[in-house]
Amino acid sequence: MKEFFVIGYDISDVRRLSRMHRFWTQHALAVQKSVFFFWGEEGTLRQRFIEAEKILRKTEDTLSYYRLPVRGRKIRLGVPAVPEGIFLGVPISKIK
Repeated sequence: MKEFFVIGYDISDVRRLSRMHRFWTQHALAVQKSVFFFWGEEGTLRQRFIEAEKILRKTEDTLSYYRLPVRGRKIRLGVPAVPEGIFLGVPISKIK
């Protein structure tokens, strides 16, 4: 079953940071420099984590993901993370 996930990382080395950013831009939607939205199955996301693990230095870096609740409250302050009109896989008829 497809779900929303938030992916975040903290990479200490600029070169690894760039590689990680390039990697995740191929698989998810960047919403900040080190934060991405992923819409898909958790098994697929776990496979991406196995691939991304090759970029990490486990003693210095972190990579995490969090499942977002389907009906969870979403509050944003400031500039939108995605362009207006993008609804991240949720049909507009379902938005209340």
